[in-house]
Amino acid sequence: MILTQYFVYITGDCTAGYLCISGSSTPTPTDGVTGDWCPVGYYCETGTPTATPCPAGTQANVTGLTSSSECPACQGGYYCGSSGLSEPTAPCQAGYYCISGASIDNPTSSPTGDECTVGHYCPTGTAVPIQCDPGTYAPNAQASVCINCTAGYYCTDGLTLVNCPLGNYCPSGTGNVYEQCPVGTYGSATNLASAGDCTQCTGGSYCDTPGATGTAGTCTAGYFCTSGSDSATPSGAIGDAGICPAGSYCPSATVNPQPCQTGYYSNTTGLTANTECTLCDYGKYCTSTGLMEPEGDCDPGFYCLQGATVPNNAVEDSTGGPCPIGYYCPGGTSLPLGCVAGTYRYVI
Repeated sequence: MILTQYFVYITGDCTAGYLCISGSSTPTPTDGVTGDWCPVGYYCETGTPTATPCPAGTQANVTGLTSSSECPACQGGYYCGSSGLSEPTAPCQAGYYCISGASIDNPTSSPTGDECTVGHYCPTGTAVPIQCDPGTYAPNAQASVCINCTAGYYCTDGLTLVNCPLGNYCPSGTGNVYEQCPVGTYGSATNLASAGDCTQCTGGSYCDTPGATGTAGTCTAGYFCTSGSDSATPSGAIGDAGICPAGSYCPSATVNPQPCQTGYYSNTTGLTANTECTLCDYGKYCTSTGLMEPEGDCDPGFYCLQGATVPNNAVEDSTGGPCPIGYYCPGGTSLPLGCVAGTYRYVI
């Protein structure tokens, strides 16, 4: 028997980026039997019989990679927790950020990521820490959300609480714009949290501009300013203030209207002194203070001049008195009437 010997000669190594399994007749097989493209998630160096998985922290969703350096780093906001991946494992954990190439979901002090920095927040899947919006802040690292600035403070850099300034108030969540105390009030202290914390303009004074830190001046004569006045001559629309009411007078800086004295009345508004009140009319009396008109007629048997304070003055004075002998006085008499001819009166 004649034996024939067969010799197999290897032509060369498979090309990098390809996988030669067995029996390949080409350095770049793609038949899937003798070899193929290096699969996704792997790389194949020259002459590789088996593909090498791309390392953790990388992902490869294309075929034909030739070395580990061609394995793309895991995309920002995600981590690639094992080798041989064609896509990320999952998003990075809230409170952390993953720049690129992360192999765990909560990297710390690493070129691939870290804890979220103060003044920033990192929701799930963050690639770069996000600056807190004005009105919110993150005082601690590893924040997944920013919190509203504390009432009475404002914050713009995401980190520092700043005292709300004089003349203003800062509700929770105040950022670049804080609220001014409204007209009729002022803010003489820092850290006010609401409009209700602003001080009502004090009695006798007015506050006519928003954001005031003190009163603007005293109220004008003819007006009263009990509290919260927005003007030296208030209309009454804001605060407890307005034009001096009938029956009263109001000097400059009046807190509460002063009533016209006994013997006087006033049916007009805006008086500035008691001397502007009207003397009680002839034949009338004004016993009470703060009258807008006389209280009534003088009693029969008495007469009332201007300024009478009672209807039956028992002693004659400048405001009236008992009807004198020889005269008669019906109700509402201003000047005694002489008895007619043929009559007389001799008693008071």
